[in-house]
Amino acid sequence: MQRRCAAGRVRCRLRHPRPGPHPATVRPLPTHRLAIRHQGCVFPGCERPAAWTEAHHIIAWADGGPTDIDQGCLLCSFHHHLIHQGQWAVVMAPDGTPEIIPPARVDPDRTPIRHQRFKPRRK
Repeated sequence: MQRRCAAGRVRCRLRHPRPGPHPATVRPLPTHRLAIRHQGCVFPGCERPAAWTEAHHIIAWADGGPTDIDQGCLLCSFHHHLIHQGQWAVVMAPDGTPEIIPPARVDPDRTPIRHQRFKPRRK
């Protein structure tokens, strides 16, 4: 089939296997800046270093979210998949700190929680 397309014998319409924007058109988050800011996975209790994380758009790019360091965070692969399953969520607090919102089965009030490295240090 590829040869026939290349030879002009068959008209081909190539499509990306997934709907939505082609991955080449999605601007990646500036992960090096996120690594400096977050130092690793932002999920509470996770100690995966920044080198083992993936950038996450807090407001999905496909939903019109900006590709902006202020709307991004780092998550390890496990927690990134957990967030994308839809029960857990990430929000950005007014002070610019990522917070995780647990599902109602874990916390009926769905109180946002922060990773220990973002909590104020006690004097």
